[in-house]
Amino acid sequence: MGKGGQLYDASVGAKQAHVSAQKAGAKSKVIREDITVKELRSHNTVSDAWMSIGTKVYDVSNWHAHPGGSVIFTHAGDDMTDVFNMFHPPSAFAGLNKFYIGNLVADVIEDETEKANDLKQRNYERAYR
Repeated sequence: MGKGGQLYDASVGAKQAHVSAQKAGAKSKVIREDITVKELRSHNTVSDAWMSIGTKVYDVSNWHAHPGGSVIFTHAGDDMTDVFNMFHPPSAFAGLNKFYIGNLVADVIEDETEKANDLKQRNYERAYR
């Protein structure tokens, strides 16, 4: 939660962490702009663990030093925006930059049933965020 009891905007915090790291002289790395949800979901093991916060994607593979322990891997291959906001203060974004690998893009969904379910889920999430 941010000031005034409002939810913290994950994308803003990630951008601030990235800018802070750049100012501190961190090495530049290639940031992908083409990660799909399908690709994100395929990285769902401890040794190959990606997760997203907002539209930002992080590779936390084998990060056993996570202060909360191995619970982080329960969200491998998934959106962890709400979980992150629930259990971390805004200052935690500063530590994410070293894991930041890129941004999500909208998947092209061919199947009509899957498309309807995806839209229903997005509308549901919009309603409580």
